[in-house]
Amino acid sequence: MSSVRRGGAKSHARPLLLVLCGPSHAGKSTFAARHGRGFEVVSSDRIRERLTGRCPRSRREAETWEAFEQQKQEALRSGRDVVLDACHLSRRARWHSVQGPNARHRKVCTIFDPPLGTILARCRRTGRLPPAEAERMWRAFQASKPTADELERLGFDEVHLVGDGGRRRVRLGREPPRRAERRRQTRERRAG
Repeated sequence: MSSVRRGGAKSHARPLLLVLCGPSHAGKSTFAARHGRGFEVVSSDRIRERLTGRCPRSRREAETWEAFEQQKQEALRSGRDVVLDACHLSRRARWHSVQGPNARHRKVCTIFDPPLGTILARCRRTGRLPPAEAERMWRAFQASKPTADELERLGFDEVHLVGDGGRRRVRLGREPPRRAERRRQTRERRAG
């Protein structure tokens, strides 16, 4: 997000909807805390903790997601920059993240994809989640990791990939027409 803001001032004309995507203990909340100044951060973990304290994830999940959605909708309607800090492990969750009054927002997905060893080490250090559950979430994410095509269909403008190899930005929907046409033809040949 440091490329989005300099010195606390906006460097873009449209408000930003930043969707953080990745398994538990991947670094999403740390990223939001470090770089989210000036953003409305909607965090599933904060809402869950407010509703349940340190109770297991299975309790009051419906209430957690209802409160998450309500806070998201309010922030989007106000036209503020918004960070959605949740796992967004499934395609349905990612689709749901961009639903609502966000037509004016520039949509960016930041994908956190550290290796399993990093996830488990962080999990043991914090003690917030059993390692087996963290591993289950990591494997679920690996099985349904978002692709550039999926994110483009959902209306994202760009994607940032964060892993052990650093960070990389990919613009979506900005390919030259010839390259886009070649990719479409290649997909059709493979499908047919």
